[in-house]
Amino acid sequence: MDDSGWGWIIGIVLFLAFLDKILAFFVTVLGYIGQTFLIAVEYPAHGLAVLGVTNPIAAWLLLGILFGGAVGAVVGFDKIGMKKGRTLTLAGSGAVLFLLLALSSSTPSQMGQRAGGRRLLETGTVATCSSVAGCRNYKPKTNSRAGERVCVYAEALNVNRGGRIDVKFNVLVVGPGGNELTKGPGDGDYAVNTTNASCAHWDRLPIPQGAKPGIYVARVEMLNKLDGGVGRSSTQFKVVAPAASTNPEPSSPPGSIPDDIAQFLQTWGDSFRAGNFDTQMDCYAPLVESYFRKRNLSRAEVRREREGMIAQYGPVRQFEVSNVELISSAPGRAEVKFKTRWELSARDVG
Repeated sequence: MDDSGWGWIIGIVLFLAFLDKILAFFVTVLGYIGQTFLIAVEYPAHGLAVLGVTNPIAAWLLLGILFGGAVGAVVGFDKIGMKKGRTLTLAGSGAVLFLLLALSSSTPSQMGQRAGGRRLLETGTVATCSSVAGCRNYKPKTNSRAGERVCVYAEALNVNRGGRIDVKFNVLVVGPGGNELTKGPGDGDYAVNTTNASCAHWDRLPIPQGAKPGIYVARVEMLNKLDGGVGRSSTQFKVVAPAASTNPEPSSPPGSIPDDIAQFLQTWGDSFRAGNFDTQMDCYAPLVESYFRKRNLSRAEVRREREGMIAQYGPVRQFEVSNVELISSAPGRAEVKFKTRWELSARDVG
C-alpha cells in the first residue's frame, strides 16, 4: 500500500474519533437539559406532599393536569379575545407555582429519594449497646464475647406519615467470613399513632458459643409499610476471647438451675398467685423487651396488662412453672426457658 492509501486510513480514523467526541458532547448536553427539566418539574411536585400526595407518579400527573389546563385556558382566552381571563389564568398559575415551590422548600420531602426504583428510608444511628432505655437513650458497647447476647439499636428517621409510624426492622449478625451467624426474631414491627417523626428499635441477638474472636457486623434492614421506603445500615463490633478466670467458681451440673435463678422464679410465681403486683413488678426490668406479642413495654405498661387480665378473667386459682432450662448465663444476665400454666377463676388460659 502506497503513502496515499495510509493517509486515507489515518484520515478516516481521525474523522471517526472526532465524530465520536462530537456525539458524546451532544449526548451529554441533552442529558443535562433533560436532568434540568426533571429537577424543575420534580421540585414543585414535592409541594403536593402537604396535601397527602406522596406518590411521585400521582404528583406528576396532578401537576400536568393543573398546568396543562392552565395552558389550554390561556390559548382559549386568546382565541376569543378575553384578555382579562388570560391575565387571571396566568396570575393564578404563577401563584400556584410559587406556593408549591414554597411548600417544597419549607417542608421535608415525603416523596423520598429512589434507588433502583425503590424509595429510600432515611436511617439514623445503628449501634451495639449494653442497654437501652428508649429512643436515643442507650449505652454503647463495642466488645462482646461468645455465648453472650449483643444488643443492636437502630433508628428510622422521618417515617411519620399522616400521624402514624409503621416500620418493620430485620436484624442479623454476620461473622468475619461473611456468613450469617444469627438473626433477629423477625417480629421487629414498630406501629403506633404518634406525632414523633422518627422511631427506634432494638434486638438482643445471641452470639454462638463457638464464635471466634474478630470483627463482626450487625446489619439492619428497615421497611416503611406506609410508603414502601427501604433502608439498610450496619455497624461493626468486636467479639473478644473469653476472660480468664483467676478464681473460678464451681460450675453447676449440666441442666441444673442455680439457686438464685430458682429463687427468682419462685418469687415471681408466688407474687402472681397472691396478686401482689408490687412484688411482681420488681421481677421485671425497667423496659421489658418482649411481653407476649408486644415489645418494649415499661413496668407500668406490664402492670396494666396484668391487672387488666385479672379484672377480665378473675383472680389466679393456680399457677405452675415447669420444665425450667438454663440456656445461657453471664455476669448480671441469664437466659432461662420454662413453661407456665395458670388457671383463673373464670377461664383456663394455660
